[in-house]
Amino acid sequence: MNEKQQQHLYQLLGKNVKRYRNQRGLTQEQLANEISLTRTSVVNIEQGRQHPPLHLVLQIAKVLSINLETLVPVETEFAATATLVDDSLKDVKDEDRPKLTLFFDDFLKTSQDHE
Repeated sequence: MNEKQQQHLYQLLGKNVKRYRNQRGLTQEQLANEISLTRTSVVNIEQGRQHPPLHLVLQIAKVLSINLETLVPVETEFAATATLVDDSLKDVKDEDRPKLTLFFDDFLKTSQDHE
């Protein structure tokens, strides 16, 4: 798994945490209290910035009353996007890649936020 795929994995995991937390009617503070974290940590997990260890992901799933497989995205969800970016950039000039990659990442984040 490359860095882009790993980053996308944690973004999707966070999105799932947020979705199921909201479905259960829990605030970030309430979830944080249940799993012995701060609200800021829950925010960071939901944004994909904090990478929770497996035991914590299991605790989150338990608190949200869902199984682990529901919470953790399958490989096809996070691997395809990163591969698309890598394959799409093969003909782009080296000096243009960082700007284009940032644009694409921002676009994906914005489109996910509106789901």
